[in-house]
Amino acid sequence: MLAVNFIRPLLTGVLLTATTILFAVAMGDFPFTTSENKKALAWEDLPKDPLELGLKGYWELHRLKLIRPGAPLTLIDLSKPSNEERLYVIDPVQKKVLLSSIVAHGSNSGLRYAETVSNQNNSLQSSAGFFVTKQTYEGKNGYSLRLQGLQKGINDLAYDRAIVVHGARYVDPDWAKQTGWVGRSQGCPAVPVGVHKELIDLIKEKTCLFIYHPSYPPDALSLIKGARP
Repeated sequence: MLAVNFIRPLLTGVLLTATTILFAVAMGDFPFTTSENKKALAWEDLPKDPLELGLKGYWELHRLKLIRPGAPLTLIDLSKPSNEERLYVIDPVQKKVLLSSIVAHGSNSGLRYAETVSNQNNSLQSSAGFFVTKQTYEGKNGYSLRLQGLQKGINDLAYDRAIVVHGARYVDPDWAKQTGWVGRSQGCPAVPVGVHKELIDLIKEKTCLFIYHPSYPPDALSLIKGARP
């Protein structure tokens, strides 16, 4: 009887606490951070240099009709550490940020930062530059999106290297907060599993993806002229 008298108020307290938390979450007062309630990124918050270069390339691809009308632009800023959001899907016309996420870089590019990039097979490094998104497929990493690099000597081997957008459990926001970095890929821009389907459906089939790296030469924009994915 003593045990019952002890456990009953304990269970009552647990249930009351759980009810309080659920009510607070419903009212938006509990400090959970999710893709639904996190603060939307403003256009002014986007990294200046990647945005400027990305927009120049985007409009060149638009002029060449290599991307579909109204396509979004995806920016990946590899000057930032991997524990920070550095992938942005934007609407260049409305100047809106449609989606943002953390994203992995290649294992041989560096740990927290992508210190180097490469266009070489078996380098296990990320590639920089302009890409056109292609078709989706189901592969070893599940729902994935093929990418075609447009710049000779910079990323034109990306398709043969199987550099694709896919989800990965090693790209974990909680791990990123604890350690200051996320798991690394074989060169692919991998994103959290909870984000990848929404991202891929948003940018698939003839949209522009630009991966910025501090080593990327601004005059390399000329390499996309006349490009054919």
